[in-house]
Amino acid sequence: MNQFLQEALHITSQVFLIPVMAILVLFIVISIFSIGEMFMEYFMERRINRFNLEDFLKELNNTSKEKYKATIERSRLFETQKKSIHRLLEHIDLSKASVESIAQKLLVEQENQYNKLVSKTDLIAKLAPMLGLMGTLIPLGPGLLALGEGNTEVLSKSLLIAFDTTIAGLISASIAWVISRKRKSWYKSSLVDTMSIMEYLLEGKEDDEKANK
Repeated sequence: MNQFLQEALHITSQVFLIPVMAILVLFIVISIFSIGEMFMEYFMERRINRFNLEDFLKELNNTSKEKYKATIERSRLFETQKKSIHRLLEHIDLSKASVESIAQKLLVEQENQYNKLVSKTDLIAKLAPMLGLMGTLIPLGPGLLALGEGNTEVLSKSLLIAFDTTIAGLISASIAWVISRKRKSWYKSSLVDTMSIMEYLLEGKEDDEKANK
């Protein structure tokens, strides 16, 4: 029984070696592709649309409420931010509690959209080291058997696979972690800008309600 279980575990682990190697190669490809995505986002969007929150709030303060939508539309806010703020303005005439609930919902939706954009690299950063470790340990079994039998050729091949999978896992995880960290800092800043603009609009609504009492 013990021999049977050992053989079953050995066969199972060896079966998973090829899928693990294939996934690690896929992770490296996705990580490299994500580098291109990040640079495209920076050079085509973030470098061009350098948004200054203080200047924008001053502009809003000097703009009549009827022209808010036009001011927001021609601003350097990103499309995701503009859509959220426009949706809030569509419901700005509702009660204060309702508008605040809508604002919270819109912010959560924007945050979820940002999280979706970094979900791939977040997943790679977490899984790649584990798969790299699996790819390291799986071929060591046959390698140790080959060492006991004096078969240096099989041993060298097993060690080569072990080192390659470790390196592949660490490289893809490192790239993905850096990309996720950088993009999250961008999205956090954008989310804070959206939140500040919404708070300004809500404060304006509250001032109007006080003036009408």
